[in-house]
Amino acid sequence: MVHPDFQRRSLGWFCFIWIAAISAIYYKRLWQIFSLGIKNWIADNPSIERLARSLRAFSAPELAQPVLPYSGEALSRMFNAALGFVIIFIAAQTLGASICSLLHCQFDNHVEKMIYRAGAGFGALAYLSLGLAATGNYHPAEARLLILVAATFGVLLFLRHLCQLKVHNIHWKRLVVINGQISPWQWAILLAIAIALIGALAPETEYDALWYHLWLPRLWLEKGSPVDLLTEYVSLYPMTWELVFGAGLTMGGAITAKLVNFSCLILSLLMLYHMTRRHGHASTAWMASAIWITTPTVLWEGTTAYNDLALGLYLMLTFDATSRYTESRERQWLLLAGLNAGFALGVKHLAGIGVLLIVVGLGLKQWLTTRQLKSALLSAMTLAAIAFTVASPWYHRSWRASGNPVFPEFYSIFGAKPPQRWDAITERELGEFKARFGRPRTFSNLVALPWDMTIHASRYGGDLGPLYLMFLPGLLLRRNRALFTPWLIGFVLLFLLFWASPLSSFQIRFLIPITPVLSMLAAEGAARVQQTARVLTGEIGKRLLTVALLVFCLLNLPPFTSLHEYDRQGSNGWLTHVIHTVPIGVVLGKESEAAYLARTVPSYEAWQYIDTQLPLDCRLLTFRGGDHFYSHRQRIPADATIARSAVWIPQRNQEAQLLKQLGLLGITHILFDKKGMAELVENNLAIVQPEVIFKWYAKEYEDENFLLYRLVQP
Repeated sequence: MVHPDFQRRSLGWFCFIWIAAISAIYYKRLWQIFSLGIKNWIADNPSIERLARSLRAFSAPELAQPVLPYSGEALSRMFNAALGFVIIFIAAQTLGASICSLLHCQFDNHVEKMIYRAGAGFGALAYLSLGLAATGNYHPAEARLLILVAATFGVLLFLRHLCQLKVHNIHWKRLVVINGQISPWQWAILLAIAIALIGALAPETEYDALWYHLWLPRLWLEKGSPVDLLTEYVSLYPMTWELVFGAGLTMGGAITAKLVNFSCLILSLLMLYHMTRRHGHASTAWMASAIWITTPTVLWEGTTAYNDLALGLYLMLTFDATSRYTESRERQWLLLAGLNAGFALGVKHLAGIGVLLIVVGLGLKQWLTTRQLKSALLSAMTLAAIAFTVASPWYHRSWRASGNPVFPEFYSIFGAKPPQRWDAITERELGEFKARFGRPRTFSNLVALPWDMTIHASRYGGDLGPLYLMFLPGLLLRRNRALFTPWLIGFVLLFLLFWASPLSSFQIRFLIPITPVLSMLAAEGAARVQQTARVLTGEIGKRLLTVALLVFCLLNLPPFTSLHEYDRQGSNGWLTHVIHTVPIGVVLGKESEAAYLARTVPSYEAWQYIDTQLPLDCRLLTFRGGDHFYSHRQRIPADATIARSAVWIPQRNQEAQLLKQLGLLGITHILFDKKGMAELVENNLAIVQPEVIFKWYAKEYEDENFLLYRLVQP
């Protein structure tokens, strides 16, 4: 029989060796600094080279030029965005306070109250906007009036809330200060927040944000009612958070919408801190918060108008409210859990797995606690019923339009209508896109998935950093284990099981809903390793581990992103959905917004030409996406089901058929991506044949990346 003390010591040394091994392997690019030298290493890392160039420009500007020539533009943009966000947040607090009052909610402190009110208020704002759209009144003026009325009624409540915070200043000192000083974890958190805020204040450049998170609410506002585009399958997605972005667009523009999403980063951080204190160890609350907010893809999400942070916030609120209900049996928590679960389902289809796990977990935990099966089932069914009722408008809309409530998911079960919207070929193409992420789902690959998604993160469209892989094994050290830890582990494992299944896609950002729980578990594992280190090596070992963990958190931040690119060779192996450079130049006014967008969005200048020079009734066939928000002309993507009959005409000398199909689509212009034209040529498609271009196309515009042709009438 193995002595328990020997087992603990062996596990402790295993954890130390594991952490050292992960560090050495993961940061192999760090060792290149010593082999290449600092100068060569900087030259090999464009993000750091650009940062160094910017710092030189700030420190030694040319005498004939101002340091910040566009500071006026930048300040105006920042002020308008910040003012719009403040008004929206006050409106959300007002609406959230009304909902919480109807539910007779009582909270432990003002921070918790503010978080729950914000979640409910943002959701209410989205559904009020949906109501305006359903009646054909969702125009900027009406949407702005809705927000201003709510904010006006909320000013007195907001001021009273501020007074209460002042009265309870001791609570805020407890929140921010430890022993009269800001801890190193808090410094790391503040640095991460500053980086995310700078990114949020920059013009939007990210693919999905420009494709539909901002573009679709803009279309809704222009039309005044819901928009269903046969050529864009994303137009039938649940749009709760997109309508919140719509509020941002009406009150200050795209950057205001980004600040709304940035607020999710802050709200989630505060919620994580309080959940860790309540369910784990208070001593690890700031550590867990630092691990979470410095997670590269999480931090990146705070800089852009995506919806994964909102989904994570609503699932976190659902998880917290559900656990509070199991502890107290207070009805308010069950109602709040159902409400937030419904908002989560209204943000993204992916919420379904999280809500399902929470519903099952609620029933199971209540049954294990009370042994009353009927009561447990009733609670679980109540939560599910509230959630489904709240989210039902979005799924009913999708069902009526396409015959599939979760379109385009589960096409093999529900199908889709009309056939111009979706078919088996389009479904296969979407599956091929999803298959680009990760590795094939063989047994050996699934067993190695935690290692592979950490070390070879570029294959998974994001980066979690090494901390979770390093410190989660510390949970094996059974020291001061929190009672709630097994439930957290179960939630993470089951969510990962779904993520690893063929029903999902191996994209790291789809794991954002569980990153708060992962951070809590990693912090608990790190704390156990620290305690073991103190037993085995004394206080010095514990302090070294603490310093190492803090350093790893800082290495998660830019400009150290290149250190995470384990597989980068030339133009391959680059990380996506992370922050490579902090756009401080455009935020402070060193660079104009137009120049920044021209540099970061390849098609921006082409669309500027199209929007200003082409007639309003033109219609373009486009071969590049992720730029929709900056386009103001009708467009049909080349990969749309309805466009296949024109694009995929495979033989030469088919000009008549090509022109007929383009005419049926109403195409007047074609915007080619030069990089993508080579693939079209390789497939011997008629649309790019030289004789077709010479005879039937007239060049309107050309730059380094794009070619714009006008179709010549036959």
